[in-house]
Amino acid sequence: MTDGPNSQPNKTITAAPTPRTYLDVLRERFGAAILQTSDFRGELTAVVAPEQIVAALTFARNDPDGYPVFEDLTAVDWLERQPRFEVVYQLFSYKSKRGLRLKVQLPEDEPTTPSITHLWAGANWYEREVYDLFGITFEGHPDLRRIMMPDDWPGYPLRKDYPLAGTERGKGAGANPPMVHSYNQRPELGPGAGGNAGVAPLTIAPAAGTRPRDVDYDPADTSIDPPEIQHTIRGEQ
Repeated sequence: MTDGPNSQPNKTITAAPTPRTYLDVLRERFGAAILQTSDFRGELTAVVAPEQIVAALTFARNDPDGYPVFEDLTAVDWLERQPRFEVVYQLFSYKSKRGLRLKVQLPEDEPTTPSITHLWAGANWYEREVYDLFGITFEGHPDLRRIMMPDDWPGYPLRKDYPLAGTERGKGAGANPPMVHSYNQRPELGPGAGGNAGVAPLTIAPAAGTRPRDVDYDPADTSIDPPEIQHTIRGEQ
């Protein structure tokens, strides 16, 4: 059909098919267990149901066209959301030179997911770090214990409801009771900061990003601290 002598016939324009990605492979393999997907500028992300996360990681590792390289494991605390926590697994393929991000969402009251150290031994310390700083448990881990904070540290510092002022115990770390300091502040650590952690130790030494802003502290003033804390502040042995 034309509108005049110089008009061209109407043409039907068909959109180009969307390129197939590994997200399609995962959806076909795991169906409803793939809860969400995102393909943002080539970055592939899939949220996997907790009961299928290990199976999905195993599949991606063993598939000839998959992602056999373990790059990273971390966590995110979405304080106002339920499920509150996400564990994030970053994989890579040397064959396609692309990455794949898998996530699992965990509840606030019992954030637990299986360890993947049997798939990638290198995940060992990554899982320990997430356990240490977020309080997320990895079932089946061969040596799940704190890796950065002292064993008796109250709470989990990367949770969003952990007190912003932080806590310091300096040279007296592990002392019971903690050494007293003139800051005289005991930030409350509620249940969300680590399972009824209670009252944190008194701050006993300034540290970048953790010292209360309303304290005017002069390191040259030796009248307010016992010698052992003075040595800690000045870096003396």
